[in-house]
Amino acid sequence: MRDMRNPNKKHPVPYNINSAEETQFDGYQFMAFLFSLQGVFFKAKIFFFLAVLCFMSSLFNKKRGHDYKQYMMISSMVVFGLINIYFIKTPEPKPTPAQSV
Repeated sequence: MRDMRNPNKKHPVPYNINSAEETQFDGYQFMAFLFSLQGVFFKAKIFFFLAVLCFMSSLFNKKRGHDYKQYMMISSMVVFGLINIYFIKTPEPKPTPAQSV
């Protein structure tokens, strides 16, 4: 809105600093997410090890003022997957009774 007392004065538009950082792609976060999904689906410990490595390198290389929601999502995915591997055991199929001849 213009100031009617001084119509020639221009008011600057506020610039959002975080808008440029939000468009920046972090490949380590994406790879950590993919590795944690593969670890959950395939129940392989190597994928979780790789997911933790990618997550830690993304965390150590983060920019100032970065959003922490993505880090929390990836870390919770890795933790839930590790709990799934180590503490939740899948039941083994019951052996079928041998047929007598």
